[in-house]
Amino acid sequence: MADRIKSYEKSYNIHYGIYNYYKMGIIFEGYWKDDKKNGLGIEKNYDGALYEGEFKNGKKNGLGIYYWKDNSVYFGEWLDNTCHGYGVFKNGDKSKYQGQFCFNKREGYGELIKYNNGTFYFGYWSNNKRKGFGIEFSHRTNENSKIYIGYWNRDYRHGFGMVLNKNYKSIYGVWKKNKCKNVFKS
Repeated sequence: MADRIKSYEKSYNIHYGIYNYYKMGIIFEGYWKDDKKNGLGIEKNYDGALYEGEFKNGKKNGLGIYYWKDNSVYFGEWLDNTCHGYGVFKNGDKSKYQGQFCFNKREGYGELIKYNNGTFYFGYWSNNKRKGFGIEFSHRTNENSKIYIGYWNRDYRHGFGMVLNKNYKSIYGVWKKNKCKNVFKS
């Protein structure tokens, strides 16, 4: 079996090893092809960050998990060293986002939970901001619970939407920068 692995490594120019990039503060352990990181590997930064996952042509590509020293974690798809595709990002104990990423930004459908204020958002994103149709549920211990169903632009309630409070009373109309214009109440 060991002879077959060596033959495979030799014929495809694949090697396993450890390399210390002193000037960049990185230690890499994993597979190499043509002197570039390729296949599974672990990349440790001197500052405490750690990546475990797939590499292609020397960059994070494929599935992987990245741990920051502040306890933030990203697990998901990577493209050319960026979070790209479907993934889950947990920002320490503050929030959790799961959904689509495009070059390190929330893009497309995603769900955000903010632990510090009890807010949930389910909807669409563009350039890291809520945009398009979405639903926000806000539950705070000292305030009324509210649900907003409607359209967003640049993280603001913007367009047609409705707010429903815990007493099932609703306000709906056209919103602009979080303020309801043309208010209708039920």
